[in-house]
Amino acid sequence: MVLPKKTQANRHRSPTELQRGRAYSDRNRQSRSRAKGSRVGDDLVEAFEEMARHLRGEIELKAHELAANAISPAQIRAIRLKVASSTKEFERLFGIPARTMESYEQGRRSLDGAMRALLRIIDREPKAACRAFAR
Repeated sequence: MVLPKKTQANRHRSPTELQRGRAYSDRNRQSRSRAKGSRVGDDLVEAFEEMARHLRGEIELKAHELAANAISPAQIRAIRLKVASSTKEFERLFGIPARTMESYEQGRRSLDGAMRALLRIIDREPKAACRAFAR
């Protein structure tokens, strides 16, 4: 029996695995990915199916309420856009790193009290805030 040449995809398979065919390799690939704990694809499919059931009215999803004094990521972005067209410009004006602002705007990081207060000042009195931080 002639074995296929080892290609990039077949480099780590033994000759026995290559002889057993595609069905074996598919099962083997699935078991290996699950053994490593990588279920991202399965989790995404499950999340989209759940969202579709919710949109069809079949299930009710849990909702979260924001505290009255909380600022949403969309509000943070709107505040930044009042005074600066980019996060880099906002960093130059107020000394808050662009990466930090991006994290706030994307909801990956939550505001602490001081940052919440500063953003409220920038929102209500942008010119005064710019004057206070002018170098």
